[in-house]
Amino acid sequence: MAKNWRILCIDDEPDILEILSVALGMKHEVVTAGDGLEAIGMLDFCDADFILCDVRMPHMDGFQTVEAIRRHPDYVTTPVFYLTAETSAEMARRGFASGANLYLTKPFDPMRVLSNIDYFLAESGQQQREKRMSPEEVIRKAQEPPAPRAAPVASRPAKTAQAPAAKPEVIETGRARVIVVCADECQMSRACRGLEAGYECLPCADPLASLQQMFRYEPDILIINPAIPKLSAVGLAQMIRRNPKLRGLVILLMDDVKKPLDQRVVPSMTNQPVLKAYASPAEVAMAVERVTADPEFRPRPKHASIRDLLADEERMRRSLQEEDRRQQRQDMQVREKYRRIQTFIDRNMR
Repeated sequence: MAKNWRILCIDDEPDILEILSVALGMKHEVVTAGDGLEAIGMLDFCDADFILCDVRMPHMDGFQTVEAIRRHPDYVTTPVFYLTAETSAEMARRGFASGANLYLTKPFDPMRVLSNIDYFLAESGQQQREKRMSPEEVIRKAQEPPAPRAAPVASRPAKTAQAPAAKPEVIETGRARVIVVCADECQMSRACRGLEAGYECLPCADPLASLQQMFRYEPDILIINPAIPKLSAVGLAQMIRRNPKLRGLVILLMDDVKKPLDQRVVPSMTNQPVLKAYASPAEVAMAVERVTADPEFRPRPKHASIRDLLADEERMRRSLQEEDRRQQRQDMQVREKYRRIQTFIDRNMR
């Protein structure tokens, strides 16, 4: 068990992250992320006890980031503070609606931030997580590139009866894994029908949920309708290109029926041809086949099968539903406790 609390700080300004790291690092372990997507990629192994998130970040703001974090079953109740220059009632409403507990205001005194976090942790009864990695190991893992794309493996000799098969560290199916992110049900259905025979296809109508899937599902190709709600598709593509674990992900764009894609932004997102809005299943399959036919393309080895991933997703969904019901029952009591803590913080930040 770690002696100190672990705080995940999310901000697009390196200077802010450095200040927070020094100040909070006097008493606690600090892990930093430069944008929301990077933070989401850490959730499976970060073991953060507390999250401090900026609100005004490009491409994916703090509200979207926290909403995505709350979709992870291990972080449904993890305390989240917003760090923001805004204190309007609308900001507070959006902040609480997205899943944050309280907020700290900018400009801030680093030592007051530390004292406010300490007060919250003492008053809230929060329990520390068991840490599987050091902060340095978390950062290294977040920066690791994905497993290299391996050439097709030769057939292996049959296993002997005396040696039961050990569970492999990676799975090499030889088939590309594709995530389709699209809020249009008909468009999603057509795309998946075209891919189901030759590829491992995973549909996702929720763009925020797809952020975690990009890390957990280890896709080779992402098909995305840029008219996705809640997120900027251009910003999402730019974050993917910056992220070490996702940089090699091939992006295919699928035009939208109601909101046609601005062709000027396509080069900033992908070098692949854009699928038309009414692309048939066969046309979607052909577009993916053009990608996989490239001599340089090989599916990456995977750490989990589609069946295991979908079963895990179902368990996560049920866990989130149960936690949501539990949280609703405790909501009034928790809000009253946080109201007292927020009053202390507001007085202390003046």
